[in-house]
Amino acid sequence: MFVHQYKLFKMQPDEMIKEMFTRFTDITNNLKSLSKTYTNEEMVRKILWCLPKNKWGPKITAIEEAQNLKTLALDDLLGKLMTHEIHLKEDEEEKETQSKKGLAFRTGSEDAISSEEESIEEDEDTMATIVKGLKKMFKSKKFDPKKFYKNGSSSSKTEKLSKGTKFLNNKNDSNLGPCFEVDYIVKDCAVL
Repeated sequence: MFVHQYKLFKMQPDEMIKEMFTRFTDITNNLKSLSKTYTNEEMVRKILWCLPKNKWGPKITAIEEAQNLKTLALDDLLGKLMTHEIHLKEDEEEKETQSKKGLAFRTGSEDAISSEEESIEEDEDTMATIVKGLKKMFKSKKFDPKKFYKNGSSSSKTEKLSKGTKFLNNKNDSNLGPCFEVDYIVKDCAVL
């Protein structure tokens, strides 16, 4: 029965190295009491082979290549494996904290993007309201460009201040647009 346990010995999925090593020692001690002994090299190889390859593969290879398995003591092997186990746990914890930080960051950035988009939309709405008010004011018959600009007294000065926008003040002006409105802004004419 103990020989069968020895042959089928594997590390359990959630088992620590210390726990696995204790189980292994119990099996080998029971076998010794029944006069079945294994060499140090056989026990070292058995422990290395019972480790899961996906998690321990590189460490197993490193120990096999760097150490003489005939002279490697079980206690030294235990120390090396426990050290590696600590490093594996630290790496897993670091990955978990990074993934949590990454999720928090992504959520924060999505909120920032949506609030930025909302801000832009609000700015566009405000700008549209201002433009509508200005258009309404310019089309109004009560609007006088001379009063609008502080020191404006001539139409040439009004034209200079408006950077090329020309206000038409009478219907006889040759640049009068097709809309034939007083104070019509020529650059807004769809026909021209």
